[in-house]
Amino acid sequence: MSIQDPLDHASALQIVNDFHSFKVRFLRPPEERPGTIPDALVVMKVSSKKSAGFYVRSAISLLRGLGPGQTSGEAKPSEPAECLRISGLGNAIGVATSVALEIQSRGLADLIRIQTRTCKLPGATSPQILIDLASK
Repeated sequence: MSIQDPLDHASALQIVNDFHSFKVRFLRPPEERPGTIPDALVVMKVSSKKSAGFYVRSAISLLRGLGPGQTSGEAKPSEPAECLRISGLGNAIGVATSVALEIQSRGLADLIRIQTRTCKLPGATSPQILIDLASK
């Protein structure tokens, strides 16, 4: 089909449907996109003050259904997290990525999405990473 050929109805309809699909997936804000992130999202904010190993143990506890600071024999387990969001700001970005990589490499969760953005702080801006993992 050249530029001068008129579109038939089916081709025009396909173009409109493709654009609508693109618009739904990419032009809406992330929280309004149809998707893969369940409503039961647990957010774990990491800092550079503690080691990645500490946060890996915490993430494992959340994904297995143990509360913070509980070991397998202490108290009654809670509901396991379906989806875990690891959030790191500034220098904690490296810790957040290390934790997500370790959790994924142990086969406890699948990587769903990685988002980056900048946060405005008083007097400065700081980069942030959000990593979403789905429990297996």
